[in-house]
Amino acid sequence: MEALILKIGDSYNKYHLHGDEAPVLSIGRAFTNDIIITDPYVGEFQLRISSLPDSEYDWHIEISDQTNPVFLNGRDVESASVDIRSGDQLTTGRTNITFYSEDYAVPATREFSFTNWLHNHKFKPYIAILMLLVLFGSTLLASYLETSSVPDWSSLSAVGYGYLLLAFFWASGWSLAARLLKGEYYLSSHLFFASICLLLLLILGGLGSYIDYIFSSPLAGEVVDWMVFVILLGLLIGLNLSLVTHSTRTFRKGMIVSACFVGTITAMIYLNKEEYSSTPSHSVAIKPSFIPKASPVSIDQFIADYDEMFDQLTAMKIDQK
Repeated sequence: MEALILKIGDSYNKYHLHGDEAPVLSIGRAFTNDIIITDPYVGEFQLRISSLPDSEYDWHIEISDQTNPVFLNGRDVESASVDIRSGDQLTTGRTNITFYSEDYAVPATREFSFTNWLHNHKFKPYIAILMLLVLFGSTLLASYLETSSVPDWSSLSAVGYGYLLLAFFWASGWSLAARLLKGEYYLSSHLFFASICLLLLLILGGLGSYIDYIFSSPLAGEVVDWMVFVILLGLLIGLNLSLVTHSTRTFRKGMIVSACFVGTITAMIYLNKEEYSSTPSHSVAIKPSFIPKASPVSIDQFIADYDEMFDQLTAMKIDQK
């Protein structure tokens, strides 16, 4: 008796083939089938499977219902039957069925990554809270360094709270997806990664100003800003995917999604932009961000001194008349 392992969706099931000539395993929506599929685009009696012991192929598939096309490894099956090997994937309707034999080699065991370490760490809630506090403090510091007047701490705190809410809602969405897909939330891990990427965005967000200042090109600075956003968003999506799913190459998938998302936004901005502008484009960067100008005089005293100097010049001009 030969065993056949079928992967339908994300589940694996083992079936035993028996008999010599007659088909021994049937797939379809009818309740008389050996494997019942609820896909409405699959026929009542869609597939009939038999083994091929003395052939270079492993199984013979008869396609009983030709209402919708059937694909073998992405190619349309034009005949009413097809021979397949272990590892082949058959698509009927909206259902993917992959065929395996018992001796089919499975992938090597993956090693735990940093995401697994964080998920299994006993202090993971405290680590996530610590990263949120670091993010909030860094936001306050960056806002303070960028202000040129007496700081309004309530306004500066509002920016920090905005970053915290963004991290929380992002982590909550991915936690819900993790709960639906894997039965666990991973909220602390998602909060940690969201805080890390937002912190990097806060630090590297002014990189475009440096490029604009060095090359006197606002376009170069804008391109660098978009590149930083694409990389950090792709990194964050890749980290989230590595927790929520068991898929491989999550960082590459994250970068692809990020590039498509940012590319769509950029295209929309470009298409809605005026075709012609008579205003020349010049670099307006006086100094890069996050470089405080050291001076013993406050900005209010500096302006007051200038006002006093202009008053003296005005008085001298009146005296000359």
